[in-house]
Amino acid sequence: MFGPSAEDFVDRLDPYPYVSGIETVQHWPEAAHGAAAPELWTDEECHETAGARPLLAPEGLRWIESEELDDSEESDGSGGCEDFGGMYAPRSALAEVVAALTAGPPPPEGIRIDPDRVRADDTWMYREYETPGVRVVVPWQADGLPPGELGMDFARDERLPRAPVWTACPRGDGGPPTPVRTADPGLSLAWKLLWLAEDQEAEGRSATKDLYDAVLLAEHPATRLSLRLLRTVLGPHAEGFTPRTVLDWPVDWAAFHAAHPWVDGGPDRLRERLADALPRLLGDDAARGTRPTAGR
Repeated sequence: MFGPSAEDFVDRLDPYPYVSGIETVQHWPEAAHGAAAPELWTDEECHETAGARPLLAPEGLRWIESEELDDSEESDGSGGCEDFGGMYAPRSALAEVVAALTAGPPPPEGIRIDPDRVRADDTWMYREYETPGVRVVVPWQADGLPPGELGMDFARDERLPRAPVWTACPRGDGGPPTPVRTADPGLSLAWKLLWLAEDQEAEGRSATKDLYDAVLLAEHPATRLSLRLLRTVLGPHAEGFTPRTVLDWPVDWAAFHAAHPWVDGGPDRLRERLADALPRLLGDDAARGTRPTAGR
């Protein structure tokens, strides 16, 4: 007797769910109606998950739901932590940023940051996968410049298709650079192309800032981007994509140029630079829109 295939019910975008118990992913009629409730039938040796590989919390602990995390951010005196039956939720991204700004070294002379004005936007998410997350916005002021904001996006449960790398971030005060774990330039470029493609589909035009960032990444000598990685990140947008595709993407140039007048050349020149830089990274197959050959 054959059971259902994993392809019948496993979400390919989230194949390893965080679940409270193994019964969540057991698949047979009796389990659905409670027959698998006794611990005997939830032993790892005798259950049937049809290919699903759930991630259970360590023994004696449980996963914290996102709603509970949101509640914990508002708890008094917790600093973003709250007791859930003897277990503690981690501090929120907002609390972590505020704590770091408060405890860290002061900003360089002439730059002012007020930790009390830092705010979070919990409605932010990536459009394509509807990945929940939070955007933390840090307002800043500098002598001789209009006020600005630093936006930091924190995504929950997003898997990196390539391992993070250590990146040396320069400091404004001339001190030694700060090492930070980041996506490598190639993955960052693939994400930029994804956001450009998503905005084209959803809004009919893309953000010039994403186009500008993509140009800088594509032209940087340290950037390495394989066709396989790009197609993995683009997902359904990979069909028919070639470096020349970007030449047909409208962008919001007027708003971008008003805020960044030092960027010259116009949107056509930016699109041309990106289209010229991508073949060096992706190879000859990308120019023809050819899918990579699956290998072992």
